[in-house]
Amino acid sequence: MRTNNQLYEHIMPAKSFYYDGLSFKEKSGYTKLLNAIRNRDKRVNIGGFSSKEVMAILTAVSFDNPDLYYFNFTSVQYMMGALGVEIDLKYYHLDKYQELVQKVDRLLDNVRKMPKQGNRLIKIVEIFYNFTYKNSGRNEEHTIFDPLMNGTGVCQGFSALFTMLCRIANIECISVIGTLSGGSHEWNIVELEGKLYTVDITNSISAYHNSNGAIKYAHICIPDYMYPNNKSELRFDCNHLDRNPYFTQGNYFEDEKSLLDALDRLKDPSREFTMVDISKKQTLDIEEIAQIAMKKKVYVSLMLERYVRFKS
Repeated sequence: MRTNNQLYEHIMPAKSFYYDGLSFKEKSGYTKLLNAIRNRDKRVNIGGFSSKEVMAILTAVSFDNPDLYYFNFTSVQYMMGALGVEIDLKYYHLDKYQELVQKVDRLLDNVRKMPKQGNRLIKIVEIFYNFTYKNSGRNEEHTIFDPLMNGTGVCQGFSALFTMLCRIANIECISVIGTLSGGSHEWNIVELEGKLYTVDITNSISAYHNSNGAIKYAHICIPDYMYPNNKSELRFDCNHLDRNPYFTQGNYFEDEKSLLDALDRLKDPSREFTMVDISKKQTLDIEEIAQIAMKKKVYVSLMLERYVRFKS
């Protein structure tokens, strides 16, 4: 399995990113397991492996193939014997497969028409603002099933669906696992024109709902230094701002001077707008931002992490 001793500058081809990180022996087990699941077999012998290797294979198959919603990777039962590792294969909601395919097609109907990757990415992000974070212990919340069928899910399900939608829209994308403030978390890495970008769709959903829709695109294509609480098990070269929607629109600042300059550019009576603090050092606190904004007769209506909502 891939380890964190390498800095990844590319993820293409994303659909085999985790497969490519396996040993030659593990790849054979990956192929046997994947084929068995796609064939809806009830049991498969993947060969002789240690428990650690089995977990690496299961993780790789799961992350490379988010469409396998109908197989529960989180509670796999297997036996290790002299003839190899026997894995019992159990499936869920196979009768919903075509319905899910149709839902995906409808979601991507307008996305496919956009010629630029960056625009397609943002359109896919906007799809997720119709979803709500929900953790009730259902396995389906950890797959694409609940987000598509019920509009709810957890980080694993949202990350898997985001990966799937991006790939269908010809955007290289993978799910990554790590921690958020010490707790288990999953998010995404996308590759656009040879550059890697971090997309934490779950936190973006939370920011959108917690601000009553005022803050969109939080945690979308933001460099790693702006994710101090996200610790990935792998290292990726995600240090670019040029694809973040707030940055491309000029809605950003990093100190008092750049905030005053940005407010001058954006000041427009009867208008609200969101800006992001891109400082690599300590960010301005709400009192400092409010004092600076008042100099331009602009008021802070909401602040969420690095994202500030202003009202002219």
